[in-house]
Amino acid sequence: MQHEGQELTGAKLLADLIRRATAGPIFHVPGEGVLELIDAVEGDGEASRLVTCRHENAAVTMAGVSGAMRGAPGVCLVGRAPGALNAALALHSCRTDETPVLLVVGDCIAHDTGRDVMLGDELAGTLRAITGHAVYCPAADRIEETFAAALNAAMLPRMGVGVMVVSDNAWHEAVTPRPARAEGWPLIAAPEIPAADAERLIARMQRAAKPVLIVGGGAWSDADASGLRAALERLGVPAVSAYRFNDILADDSAASAGEIGIGADPQLMAALDEADFVLLAGARLSEINTFAPGSFQGFRLFNAGERFIAAVSTDPADAFSAYPVDRATGGRPASVVALLNRVEARAGWGAWQARLRRLRKDYTAIPGPLEPGDPRAIAEVVNALVPAAAAFTVGAGRYAHLPQRYLTTARPQRYFGPKSGAMGYGLPAAIGAAMTDRSARVLCFAGDGCFAMSGFELATARLYDANVTCIVFNDSRFTAIAANQRRHFGRTVGTDLAPIDFAAFAASMSVPARRVESLEDFMETLRHSAATPGPFVIEVPVDNDGRCFAR
Repeated sequence: MQHEGQELTGAKLLADLIRRATAGPIFHVPGEGVLELIDAVEGDGEASRLVTCRHENAAVTMAGVSGAMRGAPGVCLVGRAPGALNAALALHSCRTDETPVLLVVGDCIAHDTGRDVMLGDELAGTLRAITGHAVYCPAADRIEETFAAALNAAMLPRMGVGVMVVSDNAWHEAVTPRPARAEGWPLIAAPEIPAADAERLIARMQRAAKPVLIVGGGAWSDADASGLRAALERLGVPAVSAYRFNDILADDSAASAGEIGIGADPQLMAALDEADFVLLAGARLSEINTFAPGSFQGFRLFNAGERFIAAVSTDPADAFSAYPVDRATGGRPASVVALLNRVEARAGWGAWQARLRRLRKDYTAIPGPLEPGDPRAIAEVVNALVPAAAAFTVGAGRYAHLPQRYLTTARPQRYFGPKSGAMGYGLPAAIGAAMTDRSARVLCFAGDGCFAMSGFELATARLYDANVTCIVFNDSRFTAIAANQRRHFGRTVGTDLAPIDFAAFAASMSVPARRVESLEDFMETLRHSAATPGPFVIEVPVDNDGRCFAR
């Protein structure tokens, strides 16, 4: 750590700021524009924090998940326009997933800004359109202020992305840092619910006959989640999770009624239209959270019946951008828990909660005996053998419905999947989680199309011995898209893929792997992977009818 008044380079200053404000690994793809910063980060004596990735899209995904695991921005370093634009999809996913990341992009010297495509302010403007925030730093004496702005943008008003585009000259310029800051600088605290708004919400909820919460957002801590469960179970009020936020309320809670979004239970969606008071607790009624059952049609929830919709969020104005609500107020998740603790249970709430809970149990029940190759048997095995996983991750595709519907999750165990629908997410997300919690194993579910988009990062997992087990469902096609084609056109076009031997692919990177041929084989291999340090790949062959082990 530098002493007050000691002159240092811009690269060293930013390395110090990053170390002071973050505690997790730093993900990067080396390139022109950030070489001086990478050297300064390595020179701070904590070289083990640097994680070298093969593609910027994966690096940003890893950083975002790492940040979500720690409740603070993950850090990613990339160079110039190629690095930043390679990262664009992951930046979009971090924004929609509310996984906080600080992206530092090294750029040309300030003197050359605007002299060619995507230099300086133009690059910052492009990234701002994707992330909602990006600042340009033209000189070393602007590093502290742009760092503070970007770091806070990654946390508030919702968790997401903060971007610094830094001119190359800033790394070499000498600067004297300002006096030591107070602990916690520069992060701004999330808001509390104003007292008057809390009184109004309590009074309105107290009059409801069928209240329900929709919980979501990236700001929930493990303590918040525990408090939420206790409050809802005391009140007899049900809650549903926003899409892929189903680790906030434990699946075994009497208050848990399931999840909305893609693959939601049609009976649950119909029952929710009976609710007369809806409290959005950090969640947004976005397109994906209001999908009609069985189709890609958003904004179909709460189109029948009369109800009062309230939103408590770190960004209350955001409530009106997607769906009109009756009242919106600022507040962090702990404020929601405190509000619920002031509500008195009403007669009839418990029966309403129990009814929705029965729907959840019916929807997730796995009948027995199962036919050979039924993928639900894999979910049963995973729930039985991997209860202590640090996290579960998925990408996008038909296979993702299996863990989404049948996997049981509860904090501190985490569940990460792309709300944006981006493929290639699962493996980098798993590596980011595993590099953040080195003591536990992370389980990744992937389809063959999804896995192939980022499978080369297995080499990154091998390089750092990240404890990741990847279950790859391989049917050599874009299955979810093919299903949509059959539904709309009666045939499939352009969705078949060339076959890949993923066990051989993994072996080429010195990652142990096995193609399993039966449920018993899968069970044995999953046990073996848990006892094998570092990454492991389990390939599950899938036939045209969706049966496993049948090809």
